[in-house]
Amino acid sequence: IIITLDNTEYANVSETDIFDVINELRAAGAQAISVNDERIVAMSEIRQAGRYIMINGRQLVAPFVIKAISDPEKLERSLTLIGGVVETLERWEIKVDIKKSDEIIIPKVRDDGSVIKTDLLTPIE
Repeated sequence: IIITLDNTEYANVSETDIFDVINELRAAGAQAISVNDERIVAMSEIRQAGRYIMINGRQLVAPFVIKAISDPEKLERSLTLIGGVVETLERWEIKVDIKKSDEIIIPKVRDDGSVIKTDLLTPIE
């Protein structure tokens, strides 16, 4: 499933909006998630930084394209529940678009030390 969150003249997408969608996708069984082609893992940071939202150390701006791999029907139902995430975002004037796709590519986690940090870990034998 592909969810696009975009600003409108009345509201801007915030880190909380992205968190809400990601958490709902996780709760519905998403096996892999990305935001603007940044793989989301347990160690991923998502935070507001002025006009940007920082994800895995990268400055991103709207529109935010969130991709998730799982049963698309189940994911869509969880997002569009009455009083759910999509309804709340739309109430706050955030533009939300949901598309189903059979061909979604989610990149692997960057292996440059910026997402998963292990430089201070020492293996114990």
